[in-house]
Amino acid sequence: MKKISILMMCVMLMAALFTGCTQEVETTETDIGQQTTENVAVESANEEKTAEATVYPLTIVDGEDREVVLEKEPMRIVSLAPSVTETLYAVGAGDKLVGRTDYCLYPQETTEVPSVGTIREPNVESIVALEPDVVIVASLFKEEVLIQLEALDIKVFVLKAQESFEGVYETTLNAGLITNHKADAEAVIDSMRADVKLVTDVLDGVEAKSVYYVVGFGESDYTATGDTFINDMLTMAGGDNIAKDGEHWVYSLEKLVEHNPEVVLVSDKYDSLAGFSTHENYQVLDAVKEGRVLEIDSDLLSIQGPRIAQGLKAIAELLHPELF
Repeated sequence: MKKISILMMCVMLMAALFTGCTQEVETTETDIGQQTTENVAVESANEEKTAEATVYPLTIVDGEDREVVLEKEPMRIVSLAPSVTETLYAVGAGDKLVGRTDYCLYPQETTEVPSVGTIREPNVESIVALEPDVVIVASLFKEEVLIQLEALDIKVFVLKAQESFEGVYETTLNAGLITNHKADAEAVIDSMRADVKLVTDVLDGVEAKSVYYVVGFGESDYTATGDTFINDMLTMAGGDNIAKDGEHWVYSLEKLVEHNPEVVLVSDKYDSLAGFSTHENYQVLDAVKEGRVLEIDSDLLSIQGPRIAQGLKAIAELLHPELF
């Protein structure tokens, strides 16, 4: 039961949260002509980079509709959410990270950055000691932490949890804009869009398969209900989420048994596969009897960073393996 509680806490915690190039020019001119062509290409690239550079002071509205002013490019950043940390590294600003939470574990080099505690209970003194130019948080921060930091004249920017891929694209762009990596952020977004399109194109016209995503199980059942982003991911990945009629992550065992999904997806963490498959509550499900309880990397679904495009593909591959 302890493992089930930990699973629910962690997944809910994560779910509530969050490069330009110049084409080589071929020429048959003299060496001087070649150098001239190369110089033009370099100048063009530099001009493009300059055009994409963030202009400071930067005034930007965050996820809480707060107007945040950054007087200069932030060189020291503390992240209070895994989604923020992953996004910073993805847009090329990982070298600016000086502090993170205990839950920020990806990419691997993140673990070399000092932790300031948990998402909900960060150590304010530790944050202050790192002398950050800005602290970036996601939705599960405590209001009192924000008040404390701002009282100490530390800038705080909130990247709110999103409900769609478009929302994640927006937060990625904001991360790039804040850190002077706008062009890199746009490249990440383009790559994500391409990955998503590859999946949806393959699934075009395919009959949806009924699915249930396990967030918590045992005495109570928790899942990605219809008001969650993961529900949208399940749908986009060729699934028919049986819990789409539910709200706020809560679902009843009776409804789960009644709908009897073709596939059940569980986290690859906390021994969820064994725990769910052997629990007496779920032995009546065909997915349990026929071995269709499948593991998935839950971080790819719950952490709203650039890897959610990989998460979409991972779901699709489990639901429709014959197409991938």
